[in-house]
Amino acid sequence: MEQRITARMTDEDGRPFTRTFTVERTLTVEGKTYLALVADGEEDDVYLFDFTQATDGTVELLEIEDDAAYEKAADAYEALQREDD
Repeated sequence: MEQRITARMTDEDGRPFTRTFTVERTLTVEGKTYLALVADGEEDDVYLFDFTQATDGTVELLEIEDDAAYEKAADAYEALQREDD
């Protein structure tokens, strides 16, 4: 069963919007777990997020702020994709 996440987000102009994602996979890099998500209607794009999960199961998506951490997560995601092929 695929896991779906509905996130409340803010655009560049500060306007709130809601977007629904499907969790494609989780990946762990240097002990940190990230989510690889596909937004509804954007099946060709994968978004990588840091996240926290509350005890009630609520997930908060967080931008990966550190460029080096993002690059490592992206490299790990691409390596997993190659393994799947």
